[in-house]
Amino acid sequence: MKQIRIVILALALAVLLPAAAFAADYDFQPTTKYSFYGSTDYTAVYGSNYNYGGPNVVDYLDPLTGNNSVAQSAQIIPGSNQIYMDTAQPAATFQYTDAGAVLQGNGRVGTLSIPKLGINFPVFDGTDTASMNKGVGHFTSTSYWTGNVCFAGHNRGALYNIGSIKNLTVGDVISYTTVLGTRNYSVVSCEYIASTDWTRLMPTTDNRLTLITCLADRPELRVCVQAVEIA
Repeated sequence: MKQIRIVILALALAVLLPAAAFAADYDFQPTTKYSFYGSTDYTAVYGSNYNYGGPNVVDYLDPLTGNNSVAQSAQIIPGSNQIYMDTAQPAATFQYTDAGAVLQGNGRVGTLSIPKLGINFPVFDGTDTASMNKGVGHFTSTSYWTGNVCFAGHNRGALYNIGSIKNLTVGDVISYTTVLGTRNYSVVSCEYIASTDWTRLMPTTDNRLTLITCLADRPELRVCVQAVEIA
């Protein structure tokens, strides 16, 4: 009798075990495709080796053509060279000249001159290493002549550095020359801004220059000078 009970129990277990295994066989297939982050290697992202203790490409990347954050109050305008606009103003009020009006075959845009600082540097299109090894860089998302023309430059350790712009004061004169002529500008502000603040690159209704460079030993800040055309 005992042997019969053992046989019956064994048969019962044999029936229950597959059912339990089936119940535990969950389906973990996701409902959406996996999403992976791209490489965070500096060289892979920015196309150059990281320069420890010195200027780097990322410091000067154009916020619309590079990888820096843009101001939340700005947006890209379709069909207008991807320039910024302040949504509170109609686009028609902004001044803008595209690259075709001034850009030369070698990539040169013009010349930046600041007599007080002894600066008389060529300006080349783009704010990458190649452009800034030849002169001051021009933010390609900004105007080339009328409106807000914006430049970036090294602050030290380079032939064409503009680190001394931090010494400019209100009223100092800056000149900008292109194939269209020469315009003189008067400095209206010289300030420190956050390295992520790109609002000074927005287009304007007046003609002005915006110069940006790093601040020595303060990677979180930039020096920003703005000058308005002298009437």
